[in-house]
Amino acid sequence: MKSLEKDRARRYETASGLALDIERHLRSEPVVARPPSTAYRARKFLRRNRVVVTETTLLVCLAALAAAGIFLWLPQTRVQWARNQAVPEVERLVEQAALTRDDAKAREALQLGQKAARYLPEDPRLKKAVEACSGVWSITSDPAGAHVSIKPYRDRDADWTVLGQTPLQNVRLARGFYSVRFEKPGYEPVEAIGGMGGGELYRMLDAVDQVPPGMVRVSARNVAIAGIGEVPSFFIDKCEVTNRRFKEFVDVGGYQNPQYWREPFVRDGKTLAWEEAPTLFRDRTGRPGPATWASGDYPADQADYPVGGVSWYEAAAYAEFAGKSLPTRDHWALAAGFDISDFFIYFPGVIAPISRFDKEGPAPVGSHQGMNCYGAMDMAGNVREWCWNESPAGRFIRGGAWDSTMYTYSNENQLSPWDRSPQNGFRCVKYRDRDKIPASLFEPKGLWRDRDFSKEKPVDDALFEVYKARFEYDPTELKAEVEKRDESSADWIVERVTFDAAYDNERVIAELYLPRSGHPPYQSVIFFPAADAVGGWLPASTRAYFGLGLDCFVQSGRAFVFPVYKGTYERTGDMTVLRRWPAQEYRHAYTDYLAKWVKDFRRCVDYLETRPDFDRQKIAFCGVSWGGIIGAVIPAVEPRIRAVMLVLGGFEANYALPEAQGLNYIAHITAPTLMLNGRLDMIFPLETCVRPAFNLLGTPEKDKRLVLYDTEHTVPKAELTQELLTWLDKYFGPAK
Repeated sequence: MKSLEKDRARRYETASGLALDIERHLRSEPVVARPPSTAYRARKFLRRNRVVVTETTLLVCLAALAAAGIFLWLPQTRVQWARNQAVPEVERLVEQAALTRDDAKAREALQLGQKAARYLPEDPRLKKAVEACSGVWSITSDPAGAHVSIKPYRDRDADWTVLGQTPLQNVRLARGFYSVRFEKPGYEPVEAIGGMGGGELYRMLDAVDQVPPGMVRVSARNVAIAGIGEVPSFFIDKCEVTNRRFKEFVDVGGYQNPQYWREPFVRDGKTLAWEEAPTLFRDRTGRPGPATWASGDYPADQADYPVGGVSWYEAAAYAEFAGKSLPTRDHWALAAGFDISDFFIYFPGVIAPISRFDKEGPAPVGSHQGMNCYGAMDMAGNVREWCWNESPAGRFIRGGAWDSTMYTYSNENQLSPWDRSPQNGFRCVKYRDRDKIPASLFEPKGLWRDRDFSKEKPVDDALFEVYKARFEYDPTELKAEVEKRDESSADWIVERVTFDAAYDNERVIAELYLPRSGHPPYQSVIFFPAADAVGGWLPASTRAYFGLGLDCFVQSGRAFVFPVYKGTYERTGDMTVLRRWPAQEYRHAYTDYLAKWVKDFRRCVDYLETRPDFDRQKIAFCGVSWGGIIGAVIPAVEPRIRAVMLVLGGFEANYALPEAQGLNYIAHITAPTLMLNGRLDMIFPLETCVRPAFNLLGTPEKDKRLVLYDTEHTVPKAELTQELLTWLDKYFGPAK
């Protein structure tokens, strides 16, 4: 048609032009005679590249089929991964987190569980595991709109993770304690500690410059404990009063100014005149000031250390000078969060290891990581802190000191208001709504354990035999194994052994500390620990106990045996503080556990009797605190114990059933028994818990001894060591 065009300009100019177009046609290339449409060009391309296009098409189809296969196969593979690998691993991590109290494992379990939940959203096993390792949070503030960031409490160097702005609802976090920071422009930032199991976390924010310097706000709340009721918010010192701050009081003549000394000076039942009393508050050189000072000044380089060596009267006078008050016993406890179950039951085991405990002296305030739930530092350890209220033997003092056992943090203690021990310090509070505070909070307080065992009678011998039968078991093979032997210490060799328990196909764990300085057959001391063995630090460790002086047994050439009883350390399982105490709802569970504790001890004796390097005639029992409570039972039903040492023990006022009360056993102890106690101990009050236990001991009078110290729930280390070794030397003879 191009050759027949009428318009000459549209025809081929030459015959060669026609020839070229024909050649293009034969090569399946577009010709100039055809309009160059896209479809036309495409057909030509396909004809020209038929083989390549066919192969490419096949490859594209195969790729499409592969992609479709992957699309269908991959979700199934991920489901199989979640079901067969992720869920079992989450369950394992949850179990490990529960056994070891390792918050990092709980966080790992939650992270893996949430990933697996994308593929198994309705899997009941996965849901159960995730709920076991996490909790749901509601985080609010007044005013709202505060930016909230968190990080794990134990990992203070971790980066902050932003959660969002308040109010925050249904925030799922792994079980554990968290540092939580609230920030809002125009308001003072607030750092709080969130409890481990979820719930509600609320903080009030104060406008800039509205918080008293160096203080933190404690939230208002209704306190159900002891029927206290509504308690308004108040401010408490973030840190303990330092030497630097107390020096301001001294330098303005605070010791000579009666306007600061508002409380009557009562000593030995007599009220002293103002002119007489302050003369009793002198430093080591006779100048006015704390007992730890000299020449009216604190030790060099200790300006930021907590002031120590002050009586209750001096602390109260300083608080008056500062325009503040000493906290009541209950206000101190509220600042610690003890009315919140997580902070009373679990938090002491978290804050104590990162606070100033078991040391040679105090540390600068705030230098340790131990922050409490409202942002106060050093409430656990460093120096113990005076509180306002009168106690049966003086005034309350709380928190424990640098040389106290860790559990004193959550205990109530008391001292004479005149006591000026170096461990005595304080912090202050500021009440904005004093008239709204329940008056009962300022009143004298009695002992919270008010059961008087001196007025109670134990069961008769026939019923005792019925109770005793609960601890019997059939003799079975121990199947003992020495799993580990550690010879790294210069003073002892540690063997970690296991053997069959007398129940439930379980294995008992025991650590044997064998003295390098002694020779077999060894005299041995089998230990029962304090209450921090429940929900405490794992695995079992003698660190704290040896720090208190119990290493004296090994140093003297005797073996020290540390069993891991059912419900403690690695074997904690579902044991809780409320079960150990026991609360009323756990009376029967406590009775069952007591039987297992006694059987674990007796199986430990069974094991020692199989060892030729142990003297089976010289096995002693030593219990500390909780161990002192159990020590009223075990030696009564285990005749192979030849000497008993109860440190800070006695009868415990709890809800245990009669068959689990030491009251009904202690009269059947006949082995020589030593009791070491503090006169001011409020856990085991002297006249109602300790003396009744001592008086009921079945041990002959000449073979029992009660030693009292002017302390709370502690025994001085040197005296402890001397008494324990003297007792064993007397009844076992010196170790080889």
